[in-house]
Amino acid sequence: MWVLAVARHYAVGADIERLRNGDRSEEVARRFFAAEECSAVAGCPRHLRSEHFTQIWTMKEAYIKATGQGLALPLNSFAVSYTDSAPEVLRSAVGAVSDWTISCWAPAAGYRAAVAVHRADARVHHFSFVEEDDPAVSGSLLRKPHPVRP
Repeated sequence: MWVLAVARHYAVGADIERLRNGDRSEEVARRFFAAEECSAVAGCPRHLRSEHFTQIWTMKEAYIKATGQGLALPLNSFAVSYTDSAPEVLRSAVGAVSDWTISCWAPAAGYRAAVAVHRADARVHHFSFVEEDDPAVSGSLLRKPHPVRP
């Protein structure tokens, strides 16, 4: 599974992660996440904790890629928030919070993805391309676009 992000004139970053079995979410969050994110992960119902952690992780990875700094930017120097209705940057290490657009989605069962764009109100579109021999596809290499979340 892979994700590709393209933007004209704006910095963009993307990440995709597979959900993992086992729950070390709180432990890893305490080590790398900002305090707000640690609280959000710890406050999730146990059965959703790993999924919520993974979505925040993809958002953070997309953000650091969009800044161009990668892991040179400490993961706890900024904060993101994920809810079904509004993923957002809560605290920014680069530019103002309002300068960023983050979009999240589940590109396939068991995966979470995010795209960060250093532009307010950027339009983000998601498409899934699949292999011809994928039994989940009935004759098309391009699946219907995913619902767009700002």
